[in-house]
Amino acid sequence: MRLRLFVLVLLVALAATACKSDPEPTPTPDAETPTEAAPPPPPEPIRCPLTGAEAPEGLDVNRPAMAVKIDNHPAARPQAGLETADIVYEELVEGGLTRFMGIFHCGDATDLGPVRSARSVDPDLLVQYAPVLFAYSGASPNNLAKVQRTAGVVDLVHGSNGPAYARRGGRSAPHNLFTSTDKIRSRPASKDVTGPPQTGIVFNPKLEATPPAAEPAPEATATETTATAATPEATPSPVTPPVVIPPGNKVSFSYSGAAVVSYSWDPASGKYLRSQGGSPHKAASGTQLSGANVVVMKVPVDRSGSSPEISTTGTGEATVLRLGQAIHGKWVRASLAGQTTFVDDAGQTIEFAAGTTWINLLPSDRPYTVE
Repeated sequence: MRLRLFVLVLLVALAATACKSDPEPTPTPDAETPTEAAPPPPPEPIRCPLTGAEAPEGLDVNRPAMAVKIDNHPAARPQAGLETADIVYEELVEGGLTRFMGIFHCGDATDLGPVRSARSVDPDLLVQYAPVLFAYSGASPNNLAKVQRTAGVVDLVHGSNGPAYARRGGRSAPHNLFTSTDKIRSRPASKDVTGPPQTGIVFNPKLEATPPAAEPAPEATATETTATAATPEATPSPVTPPVVIPPGNKVSFSYSGAAVVSYSWDPASGKYLRSQGGSPHKAASGTQLSGANVVVMKVPVDRSGSSPEISTTGTGEATVLRLGQAIHGKWVRASLAGQTTFVDDAGQTIEFAAGTTWINLLPSDRPYTVE
């Protein structure tokens, strides 16, 4: 009897032990997965100091700028090479005519001309881009001496640099002298000149290529129109005013009352197309001259001498056109040792779009219109 009871107790104990679930093992924490380092951001593109645009691959942006004086006499047209300049100045000379000074840094031109003589304002403009190579056909003794004594302006006049220039058939002298940026840069006086050009112009490469479009107001449906007519005392819904875009599709002026110069905004290219005398102003390549930015810079001009004397220091009225809009303000340059800067009527720096800039040195007594 006792043996049976012992066996029964033993069986119950074994059954209870079998029914008890085994304890779950404590989970082992997984080893931490190493976090991969985020890839470094791509490097900022190298930009051209005189356009704000991305520099062409392989171009040394530390090379100096090069300037060349270009004829604008009717017999000199079409000109070659201005379409690839970084910055172009237009200035009044004798006889009511104008001449250009193209500044090349990231841009190059295999054909450049017709090259003409320098005026007293040229070294005044160029010193702010120093170091700069200056190609021109000659100058009066006073102007030649001024070029040669202006620090940072390297004199590459035709007379002592003949191999870099050539007279071309099919055009009458003096409107037939041509060169190229490579020929000027290959001259002995150019080879030891290093350093990128300086400028007071502020470029913003993030500016959009086209101006913002005004959003049309929503048209009322037939039901809305009927409801409004049936309930005249109802308060009309507020209408969002359209976006107002400042004028800036076109600017027109004349340097001396002769041929009218104009620049018209072309949304397709994001540039202002230049016309002269009512016709598109085309280069010898067939390309119409154009710029991402157009500046009308009112400057004092003394016409009492044999050639107009232009002052580019102090301050004066200026209008900058970019992206189909005109920004009115002024230019400021404290001295020849300083840079020309542009500010709006509120005193804020005017940002230029990336690309070529045309700066028109318009006599302060000449009007201009912006449409």
